[in-house]
Amino acid sequence: MNYLKETFKKIGFMTISALLLPVASKHCHAQGGYANVRNVYDTAGYRQSDTGLDPERSAEEEGRAMLKKLKLSDEQMARVERILTTYAIKRVELYNEMKKLTPPVSDDLRAKLHEKIVAVKAGKDRELRAVLTEEQYQLYLKK
Repeated sequence: MNYLKETFKKIGFMTISALLLPVASKHCHAQGGYANVRNVYDTAGYRQSDTGLDPERSAEEEGRAMLKKLKLSDEQMARVERILTTYAIKRVELYNEMKKLTPPVSDDLRAKLHEKIVAVKAGKDRELRAVLTEEQYQLYLKK
């Protein structure tokens, strides 16, 4: 039983970690992901500046890639940029919240963080779906 509990904890942590990591790996970028990856990114995929994480820059780069791949109109691009910036800031806030945690993290707290992460991603997807055409949205989901 302890083995199952430990395995669940590892899987839960990996799930939270994976959800916090945007599509910012070199492999994903090579496969058409939306983040422009360089060595200046921290482990959460956000560009670091002298003052810390830069979600606006991350959103800007993701937006440029989406503009090219999804062929967004000017109106769509303006709305998408606002959405991406809003949710990049929310991801950074969650990332900073996670950084403050000291192990071991309780299952209850882990579940709450997971819910927050899922809610942020779902909110971003929901808002983008309202802006994109169905064809664009399906392309976006394929990242």
